[in-house]
Amino acid sequence: MKLKRAISSLVVLFLGLFMIAGCSSQKPFETKDVSMSEAAQMMDEGQTFVLLFERDNCPFCSAMNEYIEKTKKEHPGLTVWKVDATSFEMYRENEGDMTLISNTDDGKALLSRFPYYLYTPAIYLIKDGVPESVGVGFDESKGTVSVWDTNSTIQWDQSKPEDLWTFIEKGQPQQKSAADQGQDQKTDESKPEQDQKQDSSLQQPHEESVPEQEESPVEAEAPVTEGEPVIDESAVVEESDGAAEEETVYDESVIEPQSEQEFIEEDPEQVVE
Repeated sequence: MKLKRAISSLVVLFLGLFMIAGCSSQKPFETKDVSMSEAAQMMDEGQTFVLLFERDNCPFCSAMNEYIEKTKKEHPGLTVWKVDATSFEMYRENEGDMTLISNTDDGKALLSRFPYYLYTPAIYLIKDGVPESVGVGFDESKGTVSVWDTNSTIQWDQSKPEDLWTFIEKGQPQQKSAADQGQDQKTDESKPEQDQKQDSSLQQPHEESVPEQEESPVEAEAPVTEGEPVIDESAVVEESDGAAEEETVYDESVIEPQSEQEFIEEDPEQVVE
């Protein structure tokens, strides 16, 4: 009986230590600052990651960051890449436009990849280098973002609220298991032998040679032209004496989404000098 109890105690102790070691092995949640050009390079490399755009003087960005700071210990192992878009100088070309334009290189680069970017905070889920969905704004009372696709400007009344952490978890790269990694290694090691067999088979005579069928050409996607209205925050003053003067203003109501009801009730014409 004593032996059974001792064995049971050891098993419980072992399991406890295993669970503690497993939890401690996970890295804590972290945010990594990245420039627009670095984020673009990550996309070109086909990486999977979570990309957050925020800017200074955005109360919703501040509220979201405070919430993350308070709850991040409950979500280890997650990473968010963060771009500060404060200096990108994006604005509406015409009053009422639902897309933006910019005269800066960073602003143009952002809008060429995310043409319907309009509000901050905006959290994009990038899978294999392609933006799949975006979580816009932040509801502090519920800890949620409004989820939308990347093919149009968000419609607040049709968007889906989702827990911030649940949304961030969806965009994390999948870690390969040890078995998968071992299989990949075996595949790589067997490639030279397979290539050699293929080369030797090409040297053998064949009774009939079957001509290869030409692949049909693939149409390339039309590039985004600079003439398209894709760019956030200044306004053009009417011409005086034949010269146009540009004045930069920041429309806080445009960039900073609130909860759906608050956003609808807010005066869209309000401009903060």
